[in-house]
Amino acid sequence: MRILVIASYARSVLQFRGALLASWLERGHEVHLCCPLKEDCGELLTWANTEGITLHNLPFKRHSIGLFSNLALCMRLVTLVSETRPEAIFSYTLKPVVFGSLIGRVMKVRHIFALVTGRGEVYSRKRGGLSLYVVRPIVTFLYQIAFRSATKVIFQNEDDLAFFKSLGVIQNERGKARVVDGSGVDSVFYGPVAQPQPPVFLFVGRYRVAKGFYDFMKAVDIANQDLGNSGIAIAGWFDGDKEIELENVNDWIKRNEVRDWGFLRDVRDAIANASVIVLPSYGEGVPRSVLEAMSMSRAVITTDAPGCKEVVDDGYNGYCIRVGDVNELARALVKCASNPEKLVEMGMRSRTMILNRFEVRLVNSKISELLDL
Repeated sequence: MRILVIASYARSVLQFRGALLASWLERGHEVHLCCPLKEDCGELLTWANTEGITLHNLPFKRHSIGLFSNLALCMRLVTLVSETRPEAIFSYTLKPVVFGSLIGRVMKVRHIFALVTGRGEVYSRKRGGLSLYVVRPIVTFLYQIAFRSATKVIFQNEDDLAFFKSLGVIQNERGKARVVDGSGVDSVFYGPVAQPQPPVFLFVGRYRVAKGFYDFMKAVDIANQDLGNSGIAIAGWFDGDKEIELENVNDWIKRNEVRDWGFLRDVRDAIANASVIVLPSYGEGVPRSVLEAMSMSRAVITTDAPGCKEVVDDGYNGYCIRVGDVNELARALVKCASNPEKLVEMGMRSRTMILNRFEVRLVNSKISELLDL
């Protein structure tokens, strides 16, 4: 079967979907991948050429709501579908799901698969403004049309499926909607490593309010005097969130002697030098950064938000806090700092959870089975 995969961010394709696409090649399928190809895509280009995946450039901006830019995206997708003549379209994240599903239906592609990797900030942010009163209804409408066009829709947690059902955008007729355990993680590549002492707390991800980065900053400030010799580290990058100011982040880094790893293509060194992965997110599909750290035997602090609560059993492999509660987050940091021996036990339990539920081969096998690929 010829499969056209539509992605919005080239830099994450190899890490998040590489194993899945490779498994489809092993099953005898022909894979075409389209995404925005930029100057930093050398690793992806080399990998695709080696594996035998055909790459297509699909230039667009993930966060743009401009009419003309999105019309241009539609026209480019129409051209790609006409040229490649796929028997199946597999898309993930908002724009690829919406446009891929609609164009696939119009052009009579036989199988249209949509993977929902989370609700996105348009739904997870609690404050109003433009996203609440203008963008959110539009996005809901687009999702409704896209899901009607799709033959199968896969969610990464039960809460997200229930949420979209509550919006009335999917009815799950004939078993259309199914759930898998995130994107999975390679337990061999992310193998267990001894934890450093004293404990080090690590945030990995984009520096956005919705990812809980601002809450992490505030919690560290609150708990600072009770963390003893524990270290703080961050590994990520700014992604255009206007609510987070670079100057404030730099002041916080200096004030708390934070180790700033910056953006990392391979986060294993950062995780190896940490004891606890901290992600106070407001919602995920299933957080990949946390899965990677769990696979390397790290304890977890995350929230009770959809997708996040799936990876932590409170008191077992880490701590689950209320979304947006920086005081509870600060208390969780202090708990971990004061009991490093327990962190080792929690990390071992995290590793077991990965092997039993989130291992990438298990997850990819289930996805392919659900899609009959």
